[in-house]
Amino acid sequence: MTKEVYKSIYAAWQQAGLLLLLLLVPVMTINAQAQYKSYAWDANPVPVNGDTLELKNGAAILSEKRIMEVFLNPENIFEEMYVFHQKTKVTTSDAVDIFNKIYIPLEDVLEIVSIKARFISPSGKITELPQKSIKEVENLDNNGNYKMFAIEGAEVGGEVEYFYILRRKFEAYQGIYIQGNTPKYNVDVVFSYPSKLEYDIRSYNGLSEFEVSQDPAVSENTRQFAHIDHIPGLSEEPYGYYDCHRMRYEYTMAYNKYNGILRRYSWSKAGERYSSMYEFTNKETQAIKGIFKKVDKKNLDDKARIRNLENWMKTNAQINRDIARMDLDKAIELGQFAPYDATRLMIGFCQLTEIDFELVLTCENPNRVFDPSYNAWNFLYNFCIYFPGSDDFLVPSDPMSRIGVRPVNYMGNYGLFMKPVAYNEKVKQLAYDIKQLPVDPPLQNIDSMSVKLTVDTEELTIDASFDRLFTGFMAQQFQSFWHMVVDEDSKKDILNSLFNMGDENVELKSYELENSAPEDIAVNPLHWHVEQTADALIEVAGDDLIVHIGKVIGEQAEMYQEEERKLPVSIGFLHTYYRTIEMEIPEGYEIENAESLNMKVTMDYDGKESSAFLSSYTIEGNKLRVYSEEFYRDYHYPVEEFEAFRKVVNAAANFNKRTIVLKKTGA
Repeated sequence: MTKEVYKSIYAAWQQAGLLLLLLLVPVMTINAQAQYKSYAWDANPVPVNGDTLELKNGAAILSEKRIMEVFLNPENIFEEMYVFHQKTKVTTSDAVDIFNKIYIPLEDVLEIVSIKARFISPSGKITELPQKSIKEVENLDNNGNYKMFAIEGAEVGGEVEYFYILRRKFEAYQGIYIQGNTPKYNVDVVFSYPSKLEYDIRSYNGLSEFEVSQDPAVSENTRQFAHIDHIPGLSEEPYGYYDCHRMRYEYTMAYNKYNGILRRYSWSKAGERYSSMYEFTNKETQAIKGIFKKVDKKNLDDKARIRNLENWMKTNAQINRDIARMDLDKAIELGQFAPYDATRLMIGFCQLTEIDFELVLTCENPNRVFDPSYNAWNFLYNFCIYFPGSDDFLVPSDPMSRIGVRPVNYMGNYGLFMKPVAYNEKVKQLAYDIKQLPVDPPLQNIDSMSVKLTVDTEELTIDASFDRLFTGFMAQQFQSFWHMVVDEDSKKDILNSLFNMGDENVELKSYELENSAPEDIAVNPLHWHVEQTADALIEVAGDDLIVHIGKVIGEQAEMYQEEERKLPVSIGFLHTYYRTIEMEIPEGYEIENAESLNMKVTMDYDGKESSAFLSSYTIEGNKLRVYSEEFYRDYHYPVEEFEAFRKVVNAAANFNKRTIVLKKTGA
């Protein structure tokens, strides 16, 4: 890379406010050549007997090594030399097919230093990968470019081994997942960097802690390293956040003693960096005010005013991570916003309303939990805006959400809450606090369904009339997109899924839907009126009739867990279901076994009734009424509580199988 190119990179980093990534000092005692560039493997590998290994889907990773060396290039700019080395035992044909196809991501790669791969047969025969077999795949699954290869001659019982060395752009902080579906043995992670730098590296979810020493390979470097003898395979499980609970480590460059003694990439530094989001050019200010005057209604309460402004942005503009940042006046003109720009626009709106708000940086629960003890930028991935007056928050980059329904993936997570501190009427710094984002109570998200059943004993059909209300996030899931579904067949497919009475033999006769627009989110409940006829809910048993009354509430998820549960339970959002079924008992019949409709399955946690499925019935004259309630009042349960939780979930599925017998009473 030429000096002119590096100057261009430097100028770009300056403009982005990332000057801290550079170390502009004369080359002194630091060697500008990375030492791990010459990494090599054992020339005479010995096959490993797999009899004592934990295998998953016919494979186990025998060894894995990850080395990252931070060094100064000849232009005095930080870069990374990255080594990844893995050897995998494959004992089935499927495992051979999976692990013999290797993909190397090329994002932020400046140079491919080396790629080597080989297959070691059970007898010890070595087949090396010809370099001409390595192909480049452009934008694989929209995830960027990759190098890809497969080794010819791989067979069951052998070992696939490969390593690659990449020279990459410098990353000051990052999170790395180590655990996956396949069990691993002999895992080594090495982090090497000049001793005038200091890194804060944290391990999560049971990963071994890192040790610190002088790097024996590079005398001027400090090394942090972790060795793990065995990492069990971890699979995805229902009601479990997979990525959030995988073993991983987070690293950040905490100090750069070449150009200062203050901590880098701290929460305080984030306050400095993001203060510019509150400042606008004259053109931007005029563009924001132009929209504000058209949209804002001062006779509304604070939340309604914000909702109006949010609706304008999310209705009239495209918000996408693939859109490049631009000046707000230009973004408004084009109707295209990067998440950063969408957040700035909402900040501009909020400033004009003079409603108290705070800028929040956090991360999504399914990916990782914000660590409130880790003073770094590792968890500052997503923007939210929090309103202390109403204890609400919104996500500017999520076009499907609105204020009043707290976005599911952020509720309960910690975040960096920031407010401006003004100097000479300009924002120079954001004061910060670490707090938890609020959560919706279970009665905020309700699915309430009332059904009236009419039995035709001659035609052996049942007419079902549904009146169903969704509130909160339950409603938002449909209100956010229903206006975009223009094809009537697609709408009916959604209805058939939503009002599925367990069989395909159900005819949708008519439906009406109220409050289905994005503007109704958190304002009006979604209201369904559906008429259906089913002939599969009733069957003849001699002179009697059997009614599959449980199927009326719709098909329910049923949880089976053959293997030992590994992941803690994550509900996603607190919610409640209410069901009322009213059936007119046909003349000449009586119900023989109504008591089977009584169910009570509860789960106590943290000193209270945390979740439950309850059902009961009454018979008054010729009317049978069945009532059920299902609720979840805690977001998370430890894995030890899984069995109790599973019983509640399966109770609804068990109710779905309930039948009643209409017994013939005579002439």
